[in-house]
Amino acid sequence: MKFYFQLQFKRIQRKFSDFGVHPIIGVLLVIGGFALLSWYMFKEMQYAQGVFLVPALTWLSNLSERRRNDQLKLMFKSSKYIQIRLIENGLLMLPFVLMLAYFEYGIWGFVLIVFGGILAIMNQFRSFGVVVKTPFKRMPFENIVGFRKGLGLVLAVCFLMFKSIEVANYNLGLFSLGLVFLMVLSFYVRPEEKYFVWVFSCSPKQFLTQKIILGLVGGSVLSVVPFGIILWFYPDQFWMTLMIQVGGYIFILTVILAKYSSYPKEMGLGQVILLGISLWFPPMLLGVIPYLYMKSKEQLELVLNDKNNTVI
Repeated sequence: MKFYFQLQFKRIQRKFSDFGVHPIIGVLLVIGGFALLSWYMFKEMQYAQGVFLVPALTWLSNLSERRRNDQLKLMFKSSKYIQIRLIENGLLMLPFVLMLAYFEYGIWGFVLIVFGGILAIMNQFRSFGVVVKTPFKRMPFENIVGFRKGLGLVLAVCFLMFKSIEVANYNLGLFSLGLVFLMVLSFYVRPEEKYFVWVFSCSPKQFLTQKIILGLVGGSVLSVVPFGIILWFYPDQFWMTLMIQVGGYIFILTVILAKYSSYPKEMGLGQVILLGISLWFPPMLLGVIPYLYMKSKEQLELVLNDKNNTVI
């Protein structure tokens, strides 16, 4: 069991190193970012405790994925397996429980602990053969896989949208629309295997155009309903709502370009910094988008024009 957690620790270290950040600095940045974002949510947002639980429950659910747990059961006897699952879920829940307690939502922290304990001793619901339907049908895997992994966030958006209408809070509705686009952006963070790019018989320009169009269509499928609801109930805020919608499309385009600008590797620190600055100061996109586009074409050229099947 000790070796298992040492291995997971080394994997985390390697992730930070591949990202171009020293592991210690990376951990400090994650802790600081989590604390600042949590403070902002609880100070500025209504029903923050509900939204705050969504990522925790989603990650707990991912740790309880059936195939992953089947492998653990093959590696460890029953008592060790349950200990590992309890420790994993406990470490994941700890920062969320501490924040909930700090902001005087201890009862929600207790609910999270109970839920985490239950998931630690049972497989996820996929063991019953339940397949989550998506609205994407034959669209690319990014949207289908991302939607299923982010189902908890979809439910949170529905809840926030309902509350926005119930309490006549336009900002809450606008925030839920922003969450939709943040979820779509997360679909394109991790690169696919080289083979799934190489099989496209097209130029880098055609490949990027196709990916961007399908990304925008996928974003529209998920955002059109909340966008329409906000316009229906808050018609006086048409231009602000439209600006968030268009901004979401622009950032989908930008993240897709950032993904392939370092392909086949994951996005590095440079791309993340550019995206962060652009999110804070959108006019930066006038220079960032062309730069990422040129870098993406260079990286894709190496894969799409590989005539020696070296990517297989």
